[in-house]
Amino acid sequence: MYPLGHVAFTLAAARLLKLKPEYAVLGVLLPDLIDKPVFFLLDYGPGRYFAHNLSFAVLAASLLAMRFGALAGLSLGMGVTAHLVEDSHAFVPWLFPLVSYTFPDTSDYRIAEHYFSSFFGIGTDVLGLMLLGMTYRHRLPLRRLMHAPEAQ
Repeated sequence: MYPLGHVAFTLAAARLLKLKPEYAVLGVLLPDLIDKPVFFLLDYGPGRYFAHNLSFAVLAASLLAMRFGALAGLSLGMGVTAHLVEDSHAFVPWLFPLVSYTFPDTSDYRIAEHYFSSFFGIGTDVLGLMLLGMTYRHRLPLRRLMHAPEAQ
């Protein structure tokens, strides 16, 4: 799944669970913000390494909870866990580093090809955009502009 899909589905879950959306969104983005630069810039790991596991979710949530409170930590932990669930159509090292994994070979991975040829690419982003529109339509300035009275 890509950022728009991750954010939309996690925001909807955070709203249903009455969690802090800003921390849930940070949590759902953190695994990719940490692991993708390591993969693309340093050519290390499969792109799901340091932060794509439950150990990271617990660690990050605990650290945030100590600083900003239990609800913030719970929201961040839910966001990271949601990311893992949303990525579970492919390899996720759930219990790394507690369990040893054979990571897949990603030497032939092409992001554009994957994005446009897979439901988990553009498909989830389109669904995510629709979900954002349905769930948060009352907050979008564009909707208010569309229903504003015409100037004379």
